[in-house]
Amino acid sequence: LGGSLQIDRTTISGSTALDGAGIYSVGQLAIADSRFESNLATRHGGAIQAYRELTASSVTFVDNSATDAGGAVRVFHAYAAVFQDCSFTGNVSGVDGGGIYIRNGRSCEITGSTFDQNRAEASGGAVYLYDGSLIVEGSLFLSNSARDYGGAIWSARTSTLARCTFELNSTDVYDGGALGASGKTMVVDSVFRSNTAARNGGAIVNNTGGLWIGSTMFEDNTASSGDGGAIRQGQGTIVNSTFQGNCAGGRGGAILMADDKYESEILGCLLQNNQAGTDGSGTGGGIWTNQRRVAITGTTIRDNATDDDGGGIYVSEGLLALTNSLVARNIATNGRAGGIWVANTAELAVANSTISGNLSKNAGGGIYFNSNTNRAALVNATITANRADRLGTANQLGGGIYTTNGNVLLQNTIVAGNFRGTGATASDIQGSVDPVSTHNVVGDTATAGGLADGTNDNIVGQDPLLGPLRNNGGQSHTHALLSSSPAIDAGDNALVLAPDGEPLWYDQRDREFDRVIGLHVDIGAYEYDQPGGEIHGRKWFDLDQDGEEDEPWGASIVTNGGFEQGTASIGSQSTQSAGSTAISDWWVLQRIDWVGMYWVPSEGQRSIDLNATDAGTIAQVLVTELGRRYRVSFAMAGNPASDPGVKTLRLSAGDEHEEFTFDTTGRTLTEMEWETMTWEFVAQDSMTTLIFESLTLGTAYGPAIDSVVVQPYGRDDVRIYLDLNGNATFDADEPLTFLRPDDPNTLPGDADRDGMVDGQDAMILAVNWGSKTATHTMGDLNGDRRVDAADAAILAANWGRSTPLIDETGTYRFTGLPPGDYTVRELLFEGFEQISPASPGSHEVTIVDDEAHVDLDFGNLWDGRISGTKFLDLNNNGIRDRNLLPGDTPTVLMVLDVSDTCTRNAGFNVPDQNSHGGANTMLDAEIYAMLQVQQELITLGWGDTARVGVVAFASEAVSLDLDPVTAGAQWFATPNADSNGDGITDLEAVLRSLRPIQGGTVLGNTDFEAALQTALMMFNSHSGENPVMFFTSDGLSNNPWVFDDEVAQLDNLGVNRVAWGFGDLCDVSDLRRIDPFAQQLHSTLEI
Repeated sequence: LGGSLQIDRTTISGSTALDGAGIYSVGQLAIADSRFESNLATRHGGAIQAYRELTASSVTFVDNSATDAGGAVRVFHAYAAVFQDCSFTGNVSGVDGGGIYIRNGRSCEITGSTFDQNRAEASGGAVYLYDGSLIVEGSLFLSNSARDYGGAIWSARTSTLARCTFELNSTDVYDGGALGASGKTMVVDSVFRSNTAARNGGAIVNNTGGLWIGSTMFEDNTASSGDGGAIRQGQGTIVNSTFQGNCAGGRGGAILMADDKYESEILGCLLQNNQAGTDGSGTGGGIWTNQRRVAITGTTIRDNATDDDGGGIYVSEGLLALTNSLVARNIATNGRAGGIWVANTAELAVANSTISGNLSKNAGGGIYFNSNTNRAALVNATITANRADRLGTANQLGGGIYTTNGNVLLQNTIVAGNFRGTGATASDIQGSVDPVSTHNVVGDTATAGGLADGTNDNIVGQDPLLGPLRNNGGQSHTHALLSSSPAIDAGDNALVLAPDGEPLWYDQRDREFDRVIGLHVDIGAYEYDQPGGEIHGRKWFDLDQDGEEDEPWGASIVTNGGFEQGTASIGSQSTQSAGSTAISDWWVLQRIDWVGMYWVPSEGQRSIDLNATDAGTIAQVLVTELGRRYRVSFAMAGNPASDPGVKTLRLSAGDEHEEFTFDTTGRTLTEMEWETMTWEFVAQDSMTTLIFESLTLGTAYGPAIDSVVVQPYGRDDVRIYLDLNGNATFDADEPLTFLRPDDPNTLPGDADRDGMVDGQDAMILAVNWGSKTATHTMGDLNGDRRVDAADAAILAANWGRSTPLIDETGTYRFTGLPPGDYTVRELLFEGFEQISPASPGSHEVTIVDDEAHVDLDFGNLWDGRISGTKFLDLNNNGIRDRNLLPGDTPTVLMVLDVSDTCTRNAGFNVPDQNSHGGANTMLDAEIYAMLQVQQELITLGWGDTARVGVVAFASEAVSLDLDPVTAGAQWFATPNADSNGDGITDLEAVLRSLRPIQGGTVLGNTDFEAALQTALMMFNSHSGENPVMFFTSDGLSNNPWVFDDEVAQLDNLGVNRVAWGFGDLCDVSDLRRIDPFAQQLHSTLEI
C-alpha cells in the first residue's frame, strides 16, 4: 500500500506473506480498534511491515509470527511509530523483536499497552529497538522471553520508560531478564518483579550506554548464573529506589557496577534481603563494584547475604564513598566482611554513616580491609554491634574492623561494642589503624587498633553509651547517643567533611538534624540534641549590600543551556534526528535543527530551531529535589523565514506544562528580537525531564530557543564570613547566622505583608526544638489560615533595614520565658560556608524567677539589628497568648481608634456594645475586645491590682487614665459614666462615653503618633512589671506622622504590644510597624 491508509474496527487473521502478512505499507498507516491474529511472515513483520508513519490505537496483536524480525510489527526507515492502548500476546519472532521491531531513526512511542508471552529467538522478547529512540509509558510487560538479551525489551539507542511494570520476563542464555540496553536508558516510577536472566542482570543490563533510574521497585529478580540480581550496569545513577529479594548466582545480589572507566551514584535507596552466590561462592550480597568511583548517599543496605565475602558491599577496585547511610545486619555466611569488603587496591571513604549488626563467619564483621594499599578514611561513623567468627569455630578477629596495613584513618568515629565468637568477647579493631587518627571513641582497650586514651583526643576504654539501632527520625536508622555519652561535644569541627571535601551540614539522618549542636560536633554518625529550650536564628543575606534581600534563586541545574557544546560541526545549521545526543547533555526526541550562523542567537554562537522538517522535541534530564520549586527561563524567538507568523511551543517538566508563543511579524534572521520567557514548576521526583516541544505543525520553520536556565528556589552557592576584630579566630562576640531562602524555618518574600518585597522584609524565624517551651506558639506560620498548635515557633523581626555594610547576627530580646536554661545558637545552614570564625557560636541563657532579658547581645550591634521576643502560652492551648500579663501588678493600656467607627462596618457580626442603636460597627468590635480584656484580668486574678489606662484618639489624642478598684475591673471616670451611682465608673459606660469624643474625624486621618506619645506618657508615669498595650484600629493612617521613634521607645521600656485590625476596609500594614504580628480579626471568636 502506498499513499495513506486508515483502518478502523477490522480483523485480519490467518494471512501469510514474505513481509507484513497482514499489511505491507509504504505510506502513512493509522489503525484503530482492530485485531491481527495468527498471521505469518516468512521474513519480517508477522502482522505489519511499515515503511512510513504508523499509528496504532486500541489494536490487538495475537499469535502472529515472523521467521526474521518483528513477530507482530516491523517498522523500518526514518518515520515515527505510535502504539497507544494496544495489546501484544503470544507473538513470536525467529530473530529479534517478538512483538515489535523498530529500525527507523525516529521515535517509537508506546503508551498504556500490554505485552504478554511474546517471544524472540534472539533479543527483545516484546520490543527490539535497533536505532531511533524509544519512549514507553504506563505499560505492562508480562512473561515475555528472549533467547539472548532483553526478555521484554532490547534497546540499542536512547530509551525512556515511565510508570511501567515488568514481571516474569526472562532470557534463556544471556543477559537482561526484563530489559537489555546498550544506549542511554532512563527508568522512572516503574516496577521490576520476578524477572530472570540466565546470566547477568536479572531485571536490567546496560553495560555501556548509561543508566538513570528513579523511584523504581526491583523485587525478586534473579541472575541465575551471573552477576547483578536486579541490575548489571556501567555508568549510572539510581535515586529513591528499592531493591529487595533479588538474587545473583555470582556477584552483586542486587546491583553490580562494572568497569573501572565508569562512575556511578546511588541516592536515597533501600537494598534489603538480597543474596549473592550459593554453596560458598558469590560476593557482595547487596552491591559489587570495581568502578573508578561509586558514591552512595542516604541509602540503607540491610539484611543482605553472600555465601562468600562482603555481605553488604564488595569493593573490588576504585573508590566507594559512603555518606549518610546505614549498612546493617548483613551476613557473609561462609566468608569475611559481613558489612563491607575492601580489596587491596580499592579505597573506602565513610562519612556520617552507621555500620551495625553485621556478621561474618571469618574475620571482619563490620569492615574487612584486605591488605589494602590505599588509605581509607572514616569520619563521623558509628561502627557497633558487628560480630566476626559468628559460629565460634574459626578463631577469627576484627568484629568491627579488620585491617593489617595501618592506613585506615579514623576521625570523629565510634568503634565500640563489637565482638568475635558467639559470646561477649570484645573485638573492635584487629590490626593497627593510622596513628594520626583523632577524636574517636573505641570501647575495648585491648582491640583499639593501637590508639591510646587521651592521645590525639581519642577516648579509649569507655562505653560510648549508645541506644539501640532504631528510627530516631530522618532517612535511616541510627544509634542515638544517650545523655551521658562521652561522645557528646567531643569531636573536632574541622574534620566534619564529606568524602568530596564539602562540609557535613547534618548528621546521618539528614535534613532537620544539624551536624553541629553546641560548640563541638559529637563523635559518631548521630548528633545529640540537648533537652530544654533552644532558639535557632536564621537571617536573610544582603551580599550585594543594597539593603534588600538577595535574589533567592540558586545556580542553574541545566548543563549546556546555551546549546554551545556538542560533537558536531554545524556551520549554518545541522539537522539532528530522534535519538541524537550530539548536543551535549540534551536528547533529541523528535527531529530539530541545531542552528549556527543561519541567524543571530540570543547569546553565544548556537541555538535551536524546534522544527527541522516538522514539529520537533528536545529534552534534558535534571536531578531535582522532591517538592522544591524551580524557575525556568529561556530565550524564545521564531524562524521568520516562512509562515506561520506565530510560533508555538510547549515547555513541560514532569506532569506540569505551559505553552508559549512568539510572533515573528517584522522580525528577520539578523533581528530576531529574542524574548525572555519564565515559568515555574515544583519537582515531583528526584529526576525531572525538561522538554521543549514544538506545537507548530507541518512546517520546517518553527519556534527557536536559546539560553535555557533552571534555578532552584534557595541559594546553594553563596559563601560569606565576618571577623569583626580581624584576628581570624572564633570570638564569643562574633557568631554568625546563615540561611538558604527556601528553608522551611524562614519567612521569605513579603515578610511585613506591606505588599512589597523590600529591605523591610529582613526577618528570621527561630524554631523551638526543645521541650521546655514546646507549646508556646504564635501566628499562622504554616499558612493554613488557622492559628493553632501546628504553628509552634518563635518569631523575631528585623525592625530596621538590613545594613548596607554587613550581614550581622544582631540582638535578641527575651521576655516572659519560664525559668530554665536555654541555648541560643547560631546555625551554619546548608549552602553557605563559614570561613571565619571557624564555627558558629553557642550561648547559654539562664532565666530565673521570670527575669526578663532585654537587648541581650549575642552578636554585633549594627543598624538594623534583629530583635526576638519569646512569647507565652499560659493556658497551654497551643496558641500564643496575645494578652501577655504574667506579672503580679501588670500595667495595661488600651489604645482605641474611634475615627468614624460608628458608621464603618466591622466586617463581621458583633452586638451593639455602646447602645447607640446599631450593631456590627467598628466601635462595637473594639468595645467587645476591651470587654474580653476586662474578663481576662478578672479570670487571672488581676481585677483589683492591675493598673489600666485607655487612650482614645480621633482628630487628636484623648487620655482617660483610670485605676481599678476592688469591686472588679471597673474604672474611675466622670459621674455620667457611673450607672449604679456608687462613684465607680463601669467599663461599659467608659467605652460608651468614647462615642462623643470622636467628632470631627475625617476617614483615613488617624494620628498614630500622637496616640503612641500619649501611651508613652502613661507608661512612664505608671510603671509596672511587663507592661502591655492593646492597639485597635482599621489601620487607615493615610497621612500619618512618622512614629518609628515612639515604637523604639516602647521597645526600650519592654512594652509587649498587641495590635488588632477591624473593618471591611482594614489595612494592617502600619499596625505591623507597632506589632509585627498584627492581624485583622474577622469574628468575635477570633477576639
